[in-house]
Amino acid sequence: MKHRTLALAVFLSAAGCGGGPNGPSSVAQIGGSWAGHLQSTNWPAAPIVVTLTQTDSSVTGTWTSASFDWNGTFNGAVTKTTFSGTATLSGPTESGVGRCTGNATFSGPASTGAPTLVLTSAGFTSACGNPPTGLTWNLQR
Repeated sequence: MKHRTLALAVFLSAAGCGGGPNGPSSVAQIGGSWAGHLQSTNWPAAPIVVTLTQTDSSVTGTWTSASFDWNGTFNGAVTKTTFSGTATLSGPTESGVGRCTGNATFSGPASTGAPTLVLTSAGFTSACGNPPTGLTWNLQR
């Protein structure tokens, strides 16, 4: 009986180590709502709201800046320590007629439970004039 009790105690102790049935999660958990600023070397800082949805290491999401009438998406992968992928931009053209779109690659450190997420990029590529470049997304939970 002692051996069964000891085996049960060891099993329950191991099961409580977090992350799921196979132990701790192997990727950072960054899904949820974030707010902050999209900073650029050629545009003023834009206040943004970001929502990320995470399934295992796959992360998708949306971002908006109401004050600039910008919005876009995130599509990437997260490891235990990094988040990287692509982002899109949709915003008004400089003339104010129509929308301009662009794409960027980004990366940054990621950590489960971290209160901040900082992503950097060389900038959005676009056929439109003067897309935001030298980007930093500074986000807080």
